[in-house]
Amino acid sequence: MDKIFYLTIVIAVIGLTYLAYQRPEKYERLFNSLQFITFIAYACLSIWNTALTKAFVTLTPFIKEGDLRNANATLEVLQIPWLPLHIIMGSLFVYFLFLSFLPRIRQEKKKRKA
Repeated sequence: MDKIFYLTIVIAVIGLTYLAYQRPEKYERLFNSLQFITFIAYACLSIWNTALTKAFVTLTPFIKEGDLRNANATLEVLQIPWLPLHIIMGSLFVYFLFLSFLPRIRQEKKKRKA
């Protein structure tokens, strides 16, 4: 299952790069939607992590001493690690922005050759 997930990500990256390189006008129409969807996903995942942490802190006094370790393990399973989340989402924003500048970079290279 993991292989399918990673393969899908690789195919999406290749497809977006191809689209931005070969059909920049279509990518420009898609750019704002990609940024918006990425931002919404980032906001939702951050809210999820914050809600889990807040719920755990609030409910800790009601958890028995013996069950606290199990509750903490469950929290770690459900929570998305913060650092990878920030790195991945930040990289996506930068990648989409780079793809939006790709046609301009390509045109500059053509002008230099001419």
